[in-house]
Amino acid sequence: LTAIAPQLAQLLGPETTVVSAQNGIPWWYFQRHGGQWDGANLESVDPGGVISKTIDASRIIGCVVYPAARIAEPGIIEHTEGDRFSIGELDGASSERCKQLSAALIRAGLKGPIRSRIRHELWVKLLGNMAFNPLSAITRATMVEIATHPETSTIARAMMAEADSIARE
Repeated sequence: LTAIAPQLAQLLGPETTVVSAQNGIPWWYFQRHGGQWDGANLESVDPGGVISKTIDASRIIGCVVYPAARIAEPGIIEHTEGDRFSIGELDGASSERCKQLSAALIRAGLKGPIRSRIRHELWVKLLGNMAFNPLSAITRATMVEIATHPETSTIARAMMAEADSIARE
């Protein structure tokens, strides 16, 4: 996104909404945050503020992506499960544009719940990814297998609790 951000400006009309649907901490995380870090730039995901200079935060609808996929073979990505795209305004407001986007997702056969605390949902997913992704890579087990096995589920819960306690400090 950083590489193409400067070219996006010409594609953004006065009312264009941008849905940031990506995994991880997004560049807009502290935009319209309202806390002590409101407006802070995350240099690690937006070096030099290139993206935030191109895409004003008022255009953004945050999105937490839940579909899972796998690489079936080089160049072939296979959707394995999931159809939820949680969305929300960065400031938690209820908006007509979120309602319209949610309705469009539903018409397409997907789930598009509107969340008033999109960052909270982002963190819940990150905590799960932080625990389940490495455990899956090490054990080659699915998320369900990890969650239902006594030893790996204990490890996953401990990893998430530790990450949560660090995030709260």
